[in-house]
Amino acid sequence: MAIEVAPPVVAGNAWFAINGGRLYLVAELLAGDAVLMVLVRIGLAGTYPRVPFGRGHWAFAFSYTAAFTDGVHWLAAEQVHGQRPLTYLLPAVATPAFVALAARTVLGPVRRDVLPRVPAEPAPAPSGPA
Repeated sequence: MAIEVAPPVVAGNAWFAINGGRLYLVAELLAGDAVLMVLVRIGLAGTYPRVPFGRGHWAFAFSYTAAFTDGVHWLAAEQVHGQRPLTYLLPAVATPAFVALAARTVLGPVRRDVLPRVPAEPAPAPSGPA
């Protein structure tokens, strides 16, 4: 479900690229949708630790990288006071999360818990006329 954050923020990034970083109603609607998607994910945050780790967790990396990039565009478009420190803060928050995700992915094969386990079954007996 983390990937559902991506469409509005990727579209928002594209909108800023097309319009030279200016705000219009479309950018505001996309941002509203993105905020809604992020709030839903925050509401589900308690369930994430119970979900077994897998490749799908990388959807968070893509979605939230795009969201942070969209946030940087918004900071520039709105000419927010303290824009530069906030712009540096976004990657500073994201980087440890991505390092943890990468470390968990690297440890996955060692722990044998990244790919689904296939139960060992005896080979089926040949069928058909003998």
